[in-house]
Order: sequence, then structure tokens, then C-alpha cells
Amino acid sequence: LQHHFVGGLVRLANLRFASRPSLMDRLDTMCSEFLTRHVIDELDLLHDAFSKLIGLQPYLAVYQKRKASLEKVFAVYAAADKSLGAVSASSTMNIREMSEFCDECKLFAGGKVSQRDMINAFSRVNIEDDVYVQTDKANTSTELTYDEFFEVLARMHHAREGGEKRRKARSILEEDEGLDLARKFDAWIEGGLLPVAAEAIKARKKKTG
Repeated sequence: LQHHFVGGLVRLANLRFASRPSLMDRLDTMCSEFLTRHVIDELDLLHDAFSKLIGLQPYLAVYQKRKASLEKVFAVYAAADKSLGAVSASSTMNIREMSEFCDECKLFAGGKVSQRDMINAFSRVNIEDDVYVQTDKANTSTELTYDEFFEVLARMHHAREGGEKRRKARSILEEDEGLDLARKFDAWIEGGLLPVAAEAIKARKKKTG
């Protein structure tokens, strides 16, 4: 549990930095000199190599080109969860809605992308929401904004192409800044995702009347 983890860190900081004048100073030293470097720099938990790819021109071009079409799909599934807790967050997508989108759009078909890939991508893009204060109150660690949805799709497509086992994002960055992978992503959106999503949305509208 989270509080046990935090309690352990406090005790460890108290022992490791006993020469510091106060418990607050000891914990601050632990976080600033050790944890921050390890979590942010060494583990790349906030900004991994794929996060950097998303910010480069090849993926930005796909983002701009497909934004209008993907936003329509996003809007449908962001409002899919009608449970009491989700109704007020109809402009963002929770994990249940993302899973529903993946099922109906057959993203898991063929076994190239798994539900685990989806959950990993969902969690990864939401890490910042737990660390930094968000200007958009709807942008929480349990909800996807449209930009985060786009990144989840990009990460799932990378998994579809073999993921880190086949080509590490760090290597892709060095080779061509993601140009080849972004082109494949764009082709998949156009020829694979959008046609299936259109049919899924039609079927959904018929079902709901």
C-alpha cells in the first residue's frame, strides 16, 4: 500500500541521513539527491524514449493530419461509460471506455496487441498527472485527454510492430527520429483503425437507438 511505502521511505531517510538537523531535511535529501535522479533520469518514468518520439515532427505530422477524424472517435468513447462516477467526465476517457473502444474496434484481434499493452500504455501516459498539477481538472491519472489518447494509440501501434523487443524506442530516436514508425502508424490509422471504428460507432448508435 502507498502509505506503507511512504512510511518506509521516511524511516530509511531518517537512518541514512541521521546527520541532517531534522526529519524533514533528511526526507528532502533522500528525495532530491536519490529518488528524483533514479525515478526521473535512470528509469525514465516521466519521459521515456517514446515520449520524446511523440514530440518530434514525424508524429506531430500524424497528430495534425488525423486529429479531426480521431477526435470524433474519441468523443464517442469518452462518453461511453454511463456509470454515476463517469458521467461527469464525458470529455475524457477512462480505462473502461478505452477497453470498450479496443474491443469494439478489434484492436486485440490477431494477438499483435494485448490488453496488457493497452493498460501499460494507459498507465504510462498518465504518470505525469500524478506528479504535476494539471491546469485541466478533468486530466487526472484515471482519465485520458485526447492528446493522451493519441499517445496511447501510438504506443499500442509500436507494440503491434513488435514493441521494445523488436526495436527499442531509443534506437528509433537515433536512427530516423521515428519517421518510419510514424508513417506506419499513419497508414494503420487510415487503413486499419478508422474504417473499423466507423463501423463500430454505427453499430453502437443502432444499439442505443
